[in-house]
Amino acid sequence: MQPEHIEPGSPEAWLRFARSDLALAATVPPKEVLPSTLCFHAQQAAEKAVKAVLIHAGVAFPRTHSIRYLLDRLPADVDIPEEVAKSAILTKYAVQMRYPDDTEDVTENELQEALRYGGDVLEWAERLTRHDG
Repeated sequence: MQPEHIEPGSPEAWLRFARSDLALAATVPPKEVLPSTLCFHAQQAAEKAVKAVLIHAGVAFPRTHSIRYLLDRLPADVDIPEEVAKSAILTKYAVQMRYPDDTEDVTENELQEALRYGGDVLEWAERLTRHDG
């Protein structure tokens, strides 16, 4: 089934991709899928959700994966709940955890934390873009 028309680059388009990333992060994957890969998708959900809020607020942003940087660009009148502010820790999954190196894979607790933060940011963004705050 085709989704209703969503304007490319709109907050809703960004939120649609954020929902997709979060849904993928929450799946029970085949055993070959590393938990850090799922954390990457939770991070992507949060990042895209914040970008949707920025677009909704009329704020331009550069290509970046830094959730903290993106949150800091929001207008002062946008309320950023504590759980959304804490989601900035997900940025570590944007790049460094996606490539094999000396790092350990993430634990189940870290994955659950990433899913929680990704969900918190997505809910916040949906609320803001739907109701203007």
